[in-house]
Amino acid sequence: MYYDLNEAPDSLNISLVDKAMTTVMQAFDFANSMITVDFSEDFTEGQCGFADYDDEEYIVYLNPDLSDEQLVRTLIHEMVHIHQYISGRLVHDGPDTYWDGIHYDGDYHKLPWEIDAYAWEDKLSEGVVNGLYN
Repeated sequence: MYYDLNEAPDSLNISLVDKAMTTVMQAFDFANSMITVDFSEDFTEGQCGFADYDDEEYIVYLNPDLSDEQLVRTLIHEMVHIHQYISGRLVHDGPDTYWDGIHYDGDYHKLPWEIDAYAWEDKLSEGVVNGLYN
């Protein structure tokens, strides 16, 4: 996996991004995928980030105002979604979303891909976040 930063804020802790991305790469096979981490989107209050794809282009959009801990957790969470897209488990087809071939909509916190991403976020971010305070 390779990644590129787009419109990264001057205050961005690049080594922290590298640690988070390395942690995710060790957990999942991204093959030779190119990921763009983009800070150019306007976010509503409280929104941390989201992931998207178009053919073979994978993008993680992050709120540039995140604390270091929020950045790590959000980046890992969204990279789990990228892995879900690459593996084919999560598919967006226009307004429809499919998980393992089953159409879903409804409560955000009950969606299986979000449950999966939060579980991995908790598991993978622990080491990186703990490093912030040591």
